[in-house]
Amino acid sequence: MTSKRILSITKKIIRKAAEIGLDQAGALIIPGAWPYLKKVISPVVDELQRRYPKMLLVDDEEAIRDSEKAVEALSTDKKLQKLLEDGFSRLEQGQEEILNELDRIDGILQGIGTSVDRLSEMTEDGFNHVLKAIKPTGKMEPGNLRIIDVRVTQNKRDKTCSVDFWVSNDGGSQVVITAIEFEVVDTVRAELVKGPMKASASYDLDISDLRKVKQIASCPISQEVEPGKSDRFRVIFTAESLGTGVFAAWVLRPKLITNYGEIEGKAVEVWLPFKELDTFEELKQIEEMERGHSG
Repeated sequence: MTSKRILSITKKIIRKAAEIGLDQAGALIIPGAWPYLKKVISPVVDELQRRYPKMLLVDDEEAIRDSEKAVEALSTDKKLQKLLEDGFSRLEQGQEEILNELDRIDGILQGIGTSVDRLSEMTEDGFNHVLKAIKPTGKMEPGNLRIIDVRVTQNKRDKTCSVDFWVSNDGGSQVVITAIEFEVVDTVRAELVKGPMKASASYDLDISDLRKVKQIASCPISQEVEPGKSDRFRVIFTAESLGTGVFAAWVLRPKLITNYGEIEGKAVEVWLPFKELDTFEELKQIEEMERGHSG
């Protein structure tokens, strides 16, 4: 019964992942035990993604088609099902949490005449109705992620700018960071005569097209911060289409997207291809003068 329920909920997560991403889907469908179930299904998801590379492209027609193929393979391929069972049996911590959460969701589904092992067969409307009733059980303290520090490093040689984030999880559950957004607080660019904790992961983001205040640049990431642990990761900014001799600067406000909500950090100043002037205002004055000449 246990393996059948895990198989069914895994298929539903894979289907939903094609719409909103794997971590968002898992946190939505089995919120009280997703960090543990993710460890169980990861080898299966990796194998399915090898067969169907586009299955996890978010909100994409090909992703939806590949996710359906992945679900069909999981329904019929005994080796994949065995991989899922083995993943659960090898789980050192979290089996009880997964089973308790499945029991809780089963109770919700029985109220509408179905069960977890039939979850993957539900219509989208029926499933959305169930999602409204699925909330964390309260048996696990929620994650509580804090941004400890944000630091900017100008990389003149590489013509990039790096922003390092130090984060700490003071809560009782794993926090999964699935994306980071940067909102433009201010930006300026102009042509200048003169010029053309070890991080656990780095992510690249091209911000050439950020020209207006309130624009958002989003960078998909995958960071997991266990309870009582800290982490550091880095976003490396580039601006490939600035043009020769053009220098740009932004004031960006970062926001971490996690399975426990959104967390804003302090605004940072980013210069590309490197910081040629002393202050943001100097570059803004040059931009205004260039606008005056072009007008």
